[in-house]
Amino acid sequence: MPQIRVMNWNIEQFSRAKSEIDDMCTAIARTIFAADIDLVVIIEVRGINSGDARNAMTNLSHALNVLAGGNNYRGWFLSPPTGGELYGFIIRNMNLIRPLQIQQNPNARNAPSGQTLHPILNLNMYGWKIWPHNNWLGNVYNYNHDAYNHEDFVLPLTRPYMPLMNIFSSKGRRKETFRGLTLGSGGYGQTGKGARLPCLAMFVVHGVPNVYGVAVDYYIPIVCGHYAAGGFHGNNTQLTRDQVASLKALHIAQLFNDTNGANPHSYFIDVVDSADPPNHQAIQIQEIMFTGDFNLDFLSNRNGGLGATTDEQTNNRAAYDSLTSTQQNGGSNAPNAQPPQAIDPAPNVPFVAPFGAPPIIGRYNLPRQVVDIGNQLLKTAVTRQGTILRPYVHGMANPANSNAALRGAAFDNFIYGGTQLSQAQMGFGVGGNDSGEVVNIPNDICQGAPLFLQSINLTGVAAYYAATNTKNAQHALRLQAAGAGGLNNNDRLIGARLVSDHLPMVLQFNCP
Repeated sequence: MPQIRVMNWNIEQFSRAKSEIDDMCTAIARTIFAADIDLVVIIEVRGINSGDARNAMTNLSHALNVLAGGNNYRGWFLSPPTGGELYGFIIRNMNLIRPLQIQQNPNARNAPSGQTLHPILNLNMYGWKIWPHNNWLGNVYNYNHDAYNHEDFVLPLTRPYMPLMNIFSSKGRRKETFRGLTLGSGGYGQTGKGARLPCLAMFVVHGVPNVYGVAVDYYIPIVCGHYAAGGFHGNNTQLTRDQVASLKALHIAQLFNDTNGANPHSYFIDVVDSADPPNHQAIQIQEIMFTGDFNLDFLSNRNGGLGATTDEQTNNRAAYDSLTSTQQNGGSNAPNAQPPQAIDPAPNVPFVAPFGAPPIIGRYNLPRQVVDIGNQLLKTAVTRQGTILRPYVHGMANPANSNAALRGAAFDNFIYGGTQLSQAQMGFGVGGNDSGEVVNIPNDICQGAPLFLQSINLTGVAAYYAATNTKNAQHALRLQAAGAGGLNNNDRLIGARLVSDHLPMVLQFNCP
């Protein structure tokens, strides 16, 4: 039973330039490495026009491998650009976890590519191929000495991208789309920053062989998004709610949990192997994870029947109702939906036209309507810990003694469900009610040589921003030189925000 640790981190404007600031990439890598992470989801990768995003991911991969003393972290991947950003993913061990790339179904013509202008809609129009192959014997990293990149084990040069997606369902005769998005601009233009398409990243975890020597692989679709920015500042909040509420209308959500019948059901995707011609296998969607930067305060999220509530609490609750029954500060012990049952028998694959949504009673192979789609009612991992770092204002009073006071509203939440993820152990957050842990970066900042595995030295980072008179680095002189005296909480707050204005979250769970 493999134990998997996933990290969600909005690394503010993570780009090639940022990754090349002295000490920056090492600090980020040490945070990931010390948390013993198997799969990293990075929400805000920048550099879409010149390959800078690829360089940023390469630099972080190299910094991780320096710490690990190996080459496992070569498995990094990107989405196409959306909203001036890309989503990034890093796998620690490709011999345990591998991504799936989309392959056009031979029976489908002109299926959207998943790129910026052509997000995927209907998952039945694709085969899903394990990359680089589905042979788990031996080492997936090929020996190929590359003196320029200082690599001995490298993956194929052409990496798959994790496709962007849009709403699959319809409402009457009108095709639905994410609110605030224009496909012609890749989900960015008219409404300003933040109106971005979500990404579907599918991974397979290789199981441990059973008594018969057979390993059962476990598939985990991850829906990540950077939803309408501005909610924290009171702008675009309704747009954010609309986008979060519409996530259940994605085809992957319907394949995971169709709640229209008496019991929830789970459908199938077509997974193909590396043979020529490929073999097809129907794989049940048993799992789903929603994560990203929601920009919708989970700590202000209540129904009106629970006492005095504000409009913000009620409206946020209405949006989150589509995904989780958990309310503010509810923790991970709130009830979640039962694991969906597989439709029996499994369908023949590859799927054939008209590639409709899962059938509804009395209605087959027709576009689904938004009103037909039940709420997912998934479980929430982080509801009582903050992931937004509070802003620093020069001259402000020193924050409370506890570094926990440096964390603000919990916007970036793991919202998840299914069979295994919903069994993640609680033990984090206020009262130990969460099953996801927020990494306390302010507490890990040190001066000079790191003392512990999780310690990060920001000397070069602070000096860089102090020289440009930005990010308040000039007000944290102790960060710039070892032996300058102990760090106070203002120093730690400024230092953490030099890395990112968000804190990373970690979710741990077991796979069969």
